[in-house]
Amino acid sequence: MTDLYGLTPEEFTAARTAAAQEAKAAGDAGRAREISALRKPTTVAWLVNRLVRDHRDEVDELLALGDTLREATRTLDGAQLRELGRRQQELVAGLVQRARAVRPVGEDAARQIADTLQAAMADPAAAAELRAGMLVKPLERGGFPTIEGQVTRAVRPAVRTPDKKAVADAERRRDRALERIEALRADLTRAEAELAAAEEALRAARA
Repeated sequence: MTDLYGLTPEEFTAARTAAAQEAKAAGDAGRAREISALRKPTTVAWLVNRLVRDHRDEVDELLALGDTLREATRTLDGAQLRELGRRQQELVAGLVQRARAVRPVGEDAARQIADTLQAAMADPAAAAELRAGMLVKPLERGGFPTIEGQVTRAVRPAVRTPDKKAVADAERRRDRALERIEALRADLTRAEAELAAAEEALRAARA
C-alpha cells in the first residue's frame, strides 16, 4: 500500500482501484477494503512523500535536528539555538527547493511543505507520520516556538527582582523634585503679578 503514495495524485486513484481489485481477486476481501479506503494525497502531501522516498538522508537529518532543538530549547543555549536555527533554515529551504523541482508549485504550497517539515521537527508523532511516507494532507505547524523566539529568550537578560529600597528612595527624590517645581511655579506666578503691577504703576506715573 505504501507504494501507492509514491505515485502522482493523478495516478493514485486508478492504481488504488487496480490494487483493490487485485486483492479481491486473490480472495483477500479485507485487504481490498483497506486499499479502497486509502485517501488520495494532496499535491503538497505527495511532494513531501516524495522527499521522504528520494531524499531520505536529508529528511532524517532535519528530524534529528528537531530532537536536538527540543533539547536546546530546554537548556536555552543561545549560541546553540542560533546555529540550529541556521541549519534548520538551510535544510527546510533545500528540501522545499527539491520538492519544487519535482513539480513547480506556488508560494502557498511551498509554505505548506515547509510547515509540514517543521511540524514534523516539533513533534515526534508527526515525525513518525512523515517518515512513513503516506501523508494525505499537509501537517499543521503548531506547538513549537520559532527559532528566533527561542534565541531571543535565551539571550535576554534574566528578569531581576525589584529593589524595594531603591524604588522607595527614587520615589522620594521624585516627590521632592516635584515639590520644588511647584514652589518655583508659585514664585514665578507671584513675580509675574508683581511685574504686571509695577508696569501698570510705571505707565500711570508717566501719564
